[in-house]
Amino acid sequence: MVDFANWFDGRTVTNYKIANQISGNNLFVWGDNAFIYVLSQIPPTTKFIQAHHLTTINPKNYGLIIEQIKIKKPEFIVVVRPVRFPFPGLEEQLDKNYQLVRIIGENHLYQISRDVSDKTTN
Repeated sequence: MVDFANWFDGRTVTNYKIANQISGNNLFVWGDNAFIYVLSQIPPTTKFIQAHHLTTINPKNYGLIIEQIKIKKPEFIVVVRPVRFPFPGLEEQLDKNYQLVRIIGENHLYQISRDVSDKTTN
């Protein structure tokens, strides 16, 4: 099974591991790893499910994504590192409101801090 999954895509087994580690009402993945949404059955925080979608459409959308993260407060944010598409606003949110809880391959899983998730505004 593992060999077949890795033949399909080298990230497949890793994506399953991530999906089994996360929960919540919405999820944000910064990278080109949209399979995590499907495998975890957690809807995306924004309409942008791949980092390259955001970076090739309109740079003004960075602000929209940060606002959606502040409003929806995803339980988990997954960041594929090294980051191919820098997103300083996201790094600020991670530093301020999230903590790194696990690294699976190149994927860094950040979980929202309890005090932030309990607040109605950010």
